[in-house]
Amino acid sequence: MLMFGRMEAYKGLEVLCDAMEIFLREGGEGTLHIAGAGPELDRLEGRFRSLPSVDVTNRFLPAAEIIDKMGACDGLVLPYLSATQSGVLSAAFANGRFVVASRVGGIVDVVQDGVNGLLVEPNDAGSLARALSRLSGDPGLRERLRAGALETARARLDWSKIAAKMISEYQ
Repeated sequence: MLMFGRMEAYKGLEVLCDAMEIFLREGGEGTLHIAGAGPELDRLEGRFRSLPSVDVTNRFLPAAEIIDKMGACDGLVLPYLSATQSGVLSAAFANGRFVVASRVGGIVDVVQDGVNGLLVEPNDAGSLARALSRLSGDPGLRERLRAGALETARARLDWSKIAAKMISEYQ
């Protein structure tokens, strides 16, 4: 799994750290990659680095490097505490990657639980850890969610389709 971007408090990085501690304590297997920069990662970097199978890149990454990191993972984790929308979510789907995301803001307008991602309650490390465990133990689920994410990108997030819909509604 991958989490990337500007690491601010609303992104729920501390919830992710708590969830990874639960996940690993309960025998979960899988790697978490965290890439980006910001005050929350600065504050929590030591805790993340103390966890096995967590890789931290604490710096701004150019787009090409983010695309490479996305290509190397199954999905992205968005444990946001609040959000109106997410460019990270759109990027994930465009690259055929599902998300595990908090049930907040505009995220629930795009993520269909069990179709293109998994939704968890915000600020609930246990819920997030359970979702990660479910994914860890079910490669078929990961593949179905990836297919659903790509289909969502093609059907709902394609700019030509969005523009055509807007034009038809304003004519």
